[in-house]
Amino acid sequence: MVAPRPSNADREHFRRIAEANAEDPGSSPPATLAEMFDRLTALRRALGPWAVAGIEGEDPSELEAHLRVMRRLRGPDDDGTGLG
Repeated sequence: MVAPRPSNADREHFRRIAEANAEDPGSSPPATLAEMFDRLTALRRALGPWAVAGIEGEDPSELEAHLRVMRRLRGPDDDGTGLG
């Protein structure tokens, strides 16, 4: 199946996105490691609670249960522990 060619409206939509991204000063890679961390801090502040991984109200024990299942399915590692 061949994907349909983009319409003129599609092209215009993505042209506007590219234009908006070109104007964003953060669209270029950081020049230094310090600048990268500054950008990450700004993102964390802007996102607030959305910057934290996980789901509100989830129980940390659920993660441990999932990890145990994954370890069991993988089988033992070379050292025989099954922790890998």
